[in-house]
Amino acid sequence: MGDGADDGFPLRRGGVLDCPRWLGRAGCAVGVFRMADAGIFRDYVRQLQAAVSPGNATEHTHRPALKALLESVLAGIAATNEPKRVDCGAPDYAVSRTRDGLTVGYVEAKDIGVSLDAIERDSNRKDPSTPNGRQFKRYRESLPNLLLTDYVEFRWYVDGQRRAVARLADVDGGRVALRQAQGDGRQAQGGGIAETDALLSDFLRHRPAPVASPEELARRMARLTHLVRDIVAEGFRLGQLSADVSDLYRASKNDSLGSHDFVPGLL
Repeated sequence: MGDGADDGFPLRRGGVLDCPRWLGRAGCAVGVFRMADAGIFRDYVRQLQAAVSPGNATEHTHRPALKALLESVLAGIAATNEPKRVDCGAPDYAVSRTRDGLTVGYVEAKDIGVSLDAIERDSNRKDPSTPNGRQFKRYRESLPNLLLTDYVEFRWYVDGQRRAVARLADVDGGRVALRQAQGDGRQAQGGGIAETDALLSDFLRHRPAPVASPEELARRMARLTHLVRDIVAEGFRLGQLSADVSDLYRASKNDSLGSHDFVPGLL
C-alpha cells in the first residue's frame, strides 16, 4: 500500500485505512469503512478548549494545533506557517507533499468566532467592503485549492467555488465542544468528525485539472502573478522583504522602467 492518492487504500498515520473515494461521503460518514483515528480530532478540540479557556487566545494561538491536525489526517503532508510571509498577505499555511515538496493547497485561518459567512459573502462582491473580504477574494481568484477555517468550521474551495463545508465543533462562550451529528444513531456515531475528516482528506488529496492549452496556462500564471504582486507590495509597506529584493527594486527604479511600471504606493 502506498501513501498517495494513486492506490485504492492509502494508509493514514497510525496505520488506519483511509475511506476510499468510490465508497462516497455518505458511506464513510455512517461508518461503513474505517476512517482516520477519531482521537486525532478529539485531541485537536481539547487543545482548542485549553487555549480558549484563559480568555486571551488569538488566531495565532491555535496555529500549532491546526498544523498538527492537517499533518495527522494524511501521511506525507507538511503544513508550513511562515509568520512574516503571512503578515505580507499570504495565506496562513502552504500545504505540501513531503516526498517531493509539491504544494497541494493553501489554508487561511481566522480566529474562533469570526464569521466565515460574512467573509465569503463579502468576497463574492465585485468590490468587497472589508479587509477580510478583499483578502479572501484575492485568494479565491488566485489559488485553485483553498481551505478557509475558524478552527472549528472548515470550508473547501476549488477554483474559487465552495466545494464542501464541515463543522467539527461548536463554540458557546468559552466552551469548545465536539459537534454531534443530527439524525439517527448511525449518523450520530460519527458526529462532526466524519464530515471533517472527509473534507480535509479531499482537500489534501485534490489534484488540479491538467493544463490543456497555452491559454489556460497563461490564465493560471496570471492569477498567481497578481497574488505575488500584492504580497510583495505589502512586504515593502511593512519593511519585511529581504535585502536582495529591496536592492533589485532600487536597481530597477534607476534603470529604464518608468514609474507606471511599479505597484502604486511603492515609489
